[in-house]
Amino acid sequence: MANHASIAGIVLALVGCRAATSDAQVVAAPRIETRLTYVDDASAPRWRVELVGEGLRGTTPPVLELQNRGEWLRIDDYYLRELVAEPPLRRREKRNAFEVLAPDDWDRELRVRYELPVVDVTANARETFGLLPWRTPTYSFGFAANTLFAIDTSDEFPTPERSIEITAPADWLIASGFAAPALGRLRARVPESFGNTAIAFGRPLARAAVLAEGVPIRVVQFDGERAIVEPLADFGRRYLEACIRSLGAPRSPELSLIVTEPGFGGTRTDGVIAIGCPDGFGGAESSGGEASPWTLHFLAHELFHDWLGGRLKSTEGEQLAWFWEGFTDYLSLWHLTPLCLYFG
Repeated sequence: MANHASIAGIVLALVGCRAATSDAQVVAAPRIETRLTYVDDASAPRWRVELVGEGLRGTTPPVLELQNRGEWLRIDDYYLRELVAEPPLRRREKRNAFEVLAPDDWDRELRVRYELPVVDVTANARETFGLLPWRTPTYSFGFAANTLFAIDTSDEFPTPERSIEITAPADWLIASGFAAPALGRLRARVPESFGNTAIAFGRPLARAAVLAEGVPIRVVQFDGERAIVEPLADFGRRYLEACIRSLGAPRSPELSLIVTEPGFGGTRTDGVIAIGCPDGFGGAESSGGEASPWTLHFLAHELFHDWLGGRLKSTEGEQLAWFWEGFTDYLSLWHLTPLCLYFG
């Protein structure tokens, strides 16, 4: 009788383990995949975005949000088009945020699709709708935070694993902070710390790649009258090496520089510095002309953010921005000064 009881106990235990395993398999790990496709339609070029979420567990349904810069007065009829979702979405009072209207028996899966018009680089719409991705005859450019929905899920569950797939014409180069440049299609996992990155795809004028103490620096130039990628990559290498000698390895494991239309200005995003093509950028042995002090200062400042504001950053957020912006200016110029004799 005791043997029968023991066998029965073992059987019940095995059944329980099997049931627990089956239940665990039913619940998918939280995952969000974003697919961005460039629709190369001459009459109506656009960015098509598809978002697929699985295992989005939580006590409240997630919220989808596009970064707001105060230009959402006509989000429906001009900026965000063909928005469809399953389950459906409802816009919050904050116009750039949408909550998921999940049913009681929601399977924790979310599918969203929408399109963004792409305006010509010279269009007046760029002045009114600065969030829109834009294009020239040879490439298109935009920012992830303005074009790709971010999903805010409940804090009581693990942060979803994020991935990105970008598709463009087969002969177009895709450059971003997500991964190394790729032709036609780019797939990458998105680091948890990633918030925003520049995205460009098209037919580049030139490209170059160097290593600075093991840190890859990739320069992709889409615009400008002549190629400046070699001296720009050389500057990035020399400057990063000077900073690494003083401060150790930067936060970013790799860095891309995207050169866009002249007069664009410049901005630092995760993994990418985007800069308008400067009038001149050459070293002492180059025919490219001297780099302007503004260009050198901008690049040095943004590159130095890998240390101050990047690796060293307060949990107080923007409350201490004055500190790392001010000291970044000072320390970046201190490291830049020896290089000015070569590039200036």
